[in-house]
Amino acid sequence: MRVNSSLSLATSERSWDVVVIGAGPAGALAAHQLAKRGLQVLLVERKEFPRDKVCGGCLGARAVELLDRVGLSRLLEPSTAGRTDALQFYTRTSTLRLPVPGGRVVCRSEFDRQLVAASIGQGAVFRQRTHAVVEPNLAVGLRRVLLHSEDGQTETVTAKVVLVCDGLSGGALVRLPWMRASPSVGSRLGLGTVLDDAAEFEPDRIHMAVDTPGYVGIVRLPDNRLNIASAIDPVALKGRQPVAAMSNILTACRLPVPENFTSSHVKSTPLLTRRGGQRACERLLLVGDAGGYLEPITGEGMAWAIASAIAAEPLVAEAQRAWRPHHSDQWEQTVGHLVASRQSICRSLARLTRHPRLLSYAMRSLATVPWVVAPLINHLNRLPPRLETLC
Repeated sequence: MRVNSSLSLATSERSWDVVVIGAGPAGALAAHQLAKRGLQVLLVERKEFPRDKVCGGCLGARAVELLDRVGLSRLLEPSTAGRTDALQFYTRTSTLRLPVPGGRVVCRSEFDRQLVAASIGQGAVFRQRTHAVVEPNLAVGLRRVLLHSEDGQTETVTAKVVLVCDGLSGGALVRLPWMRASPSVGSRLGLGTVLDDAAEFEPDRIHMAVDTPGYVGIVRLPDNRLNIASAIDPVALKGRQPVAAMSNILTACRLPVPENFTSSHVKSTPLLTRRGGQRACERLLLVGDAGGYLEPITGEGMAWAIASAIAAEPLVAEAQRAWRPHHSDQWEQTVGHLVASRQSICRSLARLTRHPRLLSYAMRSLATVPWVVAPLINHLNRLPPRLETLC
C-alpha cells in the first residue's frame, strides 16, 4: 500500500516549526511525536514509499516497550509483526541459543509505511521523492533547507529546527561536511534480501551465522518470507557476487542455503559502522543513524533510532520556541547517554565476530554457565532511566 505525499513541492514553500529529513523509524517517529504536540512538521523523504531497506527487521523488547509508551503498539499486531524469543549463533564448530524474550520482527517497508501514516495522522505533512539539503547559512532565527524534486524543481523552506534523520547516506549534509559521520576503519558493508516460499529456518528466533568474512542473519517474517541481512568485509566481496559470499558463510556454519537464494536480488548499504561528527549546531540536530552508527549484530539498530527520536521530542519542542546555544550541548549529551553508552555489548560482540575461533570458544563457555547471559539480556532490554521520564 502506497503512502501519498500530503502536498506538492510548489505549495510547500513556507516556514515550518520543524523540518524532518528522512522517513525511516527515527524521522517518522520524531515527526509523529512533534506533530502530536501541535507543531507544524514537514517530513521529507528522498524515495517513494513503500521502499525496501537492508535491515534485519528486528525490534527488541526495549523498542517494543517504547512504541507502546508512545501509543504505537498497533504497529506490532500479529498480522504485521512476528514474535522472536531467541538469538541463535552458529560458527564452524559451535552453536549457542540465547533467550531474548519479547522481541518482534517486521517487514521494514510495511513498518516504515505505517510509521509515516501515523505521523500524517497526527498532522505532519509528508513530501516524498524529494531530496533535501541543509543550507549552511541561516535566515534570521530560521534554518534553510533546499528541496529538490524528481522533476527538477527546487524550492527553499525554512524551519525553526531541522532534524536530519537520513541514515547512513548523509545526503542532507553535503554542504555541512564537518557534521557527516565517517566510516570507521574496518567497517563492513550491509547486504540484504527477502525470499518468498523458503522452507528452511524456524520462526520465532534470529539465526546468526558467523565466519571470518562477516555474518548472515536470517529471520522469518510474519508473512512467512525469509528476511536475510548480512554484514561482510568489503575485501571478501572483491570479484565475488554478494549471494556467493553470503552462501559461503551459511555453508561454513553448516546451515542450509535457501533454494531460491542464488537467484535473489541483493541490495547493499554504504559502509555500516561510522563515527559521528558534530551531532548538533544552531537549529539543527542529527537523529538516529545520521549521527553515527554501529554494526547492529545484537539487532538493536531500530531500537537506537526509536530511542533517539523520542529523546529529541522535548528538546526540539523547547528549542523551536527559542533556540539557545546550550541546546546543541544538551543533544550531544543526550545521544551519548541514551545510545552511545549503551552500545558497549554490541561493540564488543561485533569485534568478537572478526575472530570466529574466539567466538566459538566464548559460545562454548557461555553454554556451561548460562546464568552469565541473563544480565546481558536484561541490559539490552532495559529502558534507560532518562527515557522512563520522557514517555
